[in-house]
Amino acid sequence: MKNQIIDKLKIAKPTFGLSLLFYLFYGFSYGQINVSPFVSLAPNLSTLKTYTSAPSIAKERGFGFGSCIGGELIFPKNHSVSIGIQYLNKSINSDITITNSNGKQVKNIKTKETFNYINFPVLLSIRSKIGLGLKLGCYYSQLLSQTYKLSPDTTFEGTRPTIINYDYGVMAGIGYYKSISDKISIEIQSIYNIGIPKLREYIANVGTSYFDYYQKITSLSIDFKLIYHLKKSKKE
Repeated sequence: MKNQIIDKLKIAKPTFGLSLLFYLFYGFSYGQINVSPFVSLAPNLSTLKTYTSAPSIAKERGFGFGSCIGGELIFPKNHSVSIGIQYLNKSINSDITITNSNGKQVKNIKTKETFNYINFPVLLSIRSKIGLGLKLGCYYSQLLSQTYKLSPDTTFEGTRPTIINYDYGVMAGIGYYKSISDKISIEIQSIYNIGIPKLREYIANVGTSYFDYYQKITSLSIDFKLIYHLKKSKKE
């Protein structure tokens, strides 16, 4: 059964690709598709969730930001596909409580972990006539750098294992689009990103027991997007 599905996908890939190329060629040739460059700024709230067989574990969250440039292919009937390249910062804050052998708290340490990515988002938009729209897409991120800071400074051996150097996942959200002139439009969109791969796997001890851990990351962003139309845009 698995081999049959793989064989069907092998056939479907080139068929889909040829159909997409034909549609794009037809659209550009007859003026049905407009290309519109854009820039965007996107603060985000990221959540690092740890999955484990340990009794309990807290989610860790923090605020980050992203800035993106790209192009949007605007199709008839208020459909569009945007493709961008984005600098993306995700920050995770948490507290670590250190106890002595009697279980008494002796120190509380605040941690901040940051991930800096180059991100490639692809997002399909379906908009209504009043500018409200649904968003669905995917992304691939390549890790540029990772930092892990403790506050106050301490000799606590708390450095986490390095994460994998990439991330990918799916995106979904809503947005509001408004044309403010023939050439310029703005859009505000809220996008939820769900990471698929395990960013980090490790073994840690809780008391005398050892548990396997792995972590995934999700984020919610608010994007402020400025779009420039190479061709005149109808006002919404």
